[in-house]
Amino acid sequence: MTEQSPWPAGGGEMGARVRAHDWAATPLGPIADWPAELKLATALVLESGFPTALVWGPDLVTIYNDGFRPILGGKPEALGRSFAEIWSEAWDEVRPVVERAFAGKSTFNKDYPVEVERSGRPEQAYFSFSYSPVRMLDGSVAGMIAMIVETTERVMTESRIDVTEERQAFLLKLSDALRPLSDPLEIKATVCRIVGEHMNAARSYYVELDMAREAYVVERDYHRPGDAGLAGIFPYSDYGQPLEIFKNGVPLRVENVATAPEMAGISPPYECLGIKSFLSVPLFKDGNLVAALAATAARPRLWTDEEVSLLVAVAERTWEAVERARAEGALQASERRMRSLATGIPQLVFQSKSDGCRIWVSPQWIEFTGLGLEESVGHGWLDAIHPDERSATLAGWEGVEERGLYYIEHRILHAASSEHRWHQTRATPLRDEDGQIVEWLGTSTDVDELRALQRRQELLVAELQHRVRNLLAMIRSIGQRTAATAESVDDYAQHLEGRISALARTQALLTREIGRGVDLQNLVLDELEAQAALPGRYSVKGEDVSLPPKAAEVLTLAVHELATNAVKYGALTQAGGRIEIGWMIEDSDEGRPRWLCFTWTESGVTMEGGPRREGFGTELITARVPYELKGEGRMDFRETGVEATIRFPLVSGASVLQTDAGPGSSAR
Repeated sequence: MTEQSPWPAGGGEMGARVRAHDWAATPLGPIADWPAELKLATALVLESGFPTALVWGPDLVTIYNDGFRPILGGKPEALGRSFAEIWSEAWDEVRPVVERAFAGKSTFNKDYPVEVERSGRPEQAYFSFSYSPVRMLDGSVAGMIAMIVETTERVMTESRIDVTEERQAFLLKLSDALRPLSDPLEIKATVCRIVGEHMNAARSYYVELDMAREAYVVERDYHRPGDAGLAGIFPYSDYGQPLEIFKNGVPLRVENVATAPEMAGISPPYECLGIKSFLSVPLFKDGNLVAALAATAARPRLWTDEEVSLLVAVAERTWEAVERARAEGALQASERRMRSLATGIPQLVFQSKSDGCRIWVSPQWIEFTGLGLEESVGHGWLDAIHPDERSATLAGWEGVEERGLYYIEHRILHAASSEHRWHQTRATPLRDEDGQIVEWLGTSTDVDELRALQRRQELLVAELQHRVRNLLAMIRSIGQRTAATAESVDDYAQHLEGRISALARTQALLTREIGRGVDLQNLVLDELEAQAALPGRYSVKGEDVSLPPKAAEVLTLAVHELATNAVKYGALTQAGGRIEIGWMIEDSDEGRPRWLCFTWTESGVTMEGGPRREGFGTELITARVPYELKGEGRMDFRETGVEATIRFPLVSGASVLQTDAGPGSSAR
């Protein structure tokens, strides 16, 4: 007899292990006792090129081929063990399929998800499998054949592709939603809404850090209907220091606020807001934490890597959109302020290229010159420049970039008056971030009146110099004539001081409103007040008269002499004395100037000791008035007081101080 070959024959490594296995220690017993159906099924499984396992009997004893071994991964030795024990971690999902096979029904599942433990930790796996019953000759089911292919890698790859496509679609949707927005608050609100809806979050919010107030600031958030909005200010002291929460600078995943180590001591405020779990992505710019984007849940939640990655991308896009909107808003506000300034100041404002070609002119320019915007751009604005200055105006732009300043004075046409007015035109460059000149911003300031004032100032300086020379000559003349009539040194000093003071008052009146003359009534009252005359002792009556400079100077000195005489000898030194001062305008023939008749009449005076000789005052009234004013003067010493009359034509005349009269002529 020949020796019987070992069974099963072949089957690779698993065939050898089946042959070597101690089956007597299993519910199947020794191989010699196996029924033919079991041996046939075992041989089929071992010879199959497909990952296949045989599960036999009520104890679900497992036999598998070489192709099935990778599916087991790092699980303990499975040959001869119960199928239920081998897949105990997933038995709740697997048992119904096994029971269906032992009930005589085949099952096929594609990409069936099962959480298994093959490397000492749970992992999500996917399988496509077919479980088929194995029957005995009598038709009863004794076992099943499981043909299994693991599809985890393919499913995960497809899932990643799906996630990537879904992510791209979401980010595209977000970009489309943000594109038309220019308000930072609208951007925040839109991002929070889209993120909250996509991630099925209870809340989503964009928080910024206010280091000055040491608080988190939420301006807009997404929340489910019925929940209160989260917008507000949240102190670091209550909600955690930002650098402690984000100490690693990475997104923070908190599955359960109540138990997370990161939330120790600060969880109650979050729970009071209904935040039981959250995912928060920090935003660091230039090394500083500036903001964060968060999504929350109303119950503990495990946040996936895909959700973290997505929120990171959204956070970056949100910060960029918000900062861009703020920058654009600031730029627009700056432009509005510039245009408001340009249209609100009196200067003519313009923007120009370095060759003098204008690209914009302000409304003031258009109104002043009558040239519209289209007429002014390019070199069209030169039409408003006086022909004599056009060449120099345009030439001023040559080499302007090296100088860094454009400046010229020229005349610009004033359309309303058809006159050219002098302007100072200046322009300075506007540069980009690289320091390159982009354009020039300039103004034209009307200096026509300033130039006129400068010319007048020059004339006034010359006038002042002339006045000073002649004033000194006048004082010298007064000093000499006073000395000639003075009775003593004290008398000389008193009269000289009074006459110089009167002359000074006249100059004050003349310079108070240059070119407008001197009011006669003010002249008289100033002199009487200077002599401390009581208002009840005199009356002043006459119509409004404005005296030219020469007449004002002569009449002031005359009134001073009359008042001084009244204080020393006349109406103002005696109790019953009174002075009636008046004037009137006398009409004359057509074509000839009108005359002023000024009268000084004292009454209630006994003139016993007063001077009867002619002094400085008498000569001033009777001689100087005819000489300087081409008029006439009379002064009478009556028993009841002095009576004086001064008459002269009201013609414009230069100041006496504008003459070059010497001492002799001034004393006439």
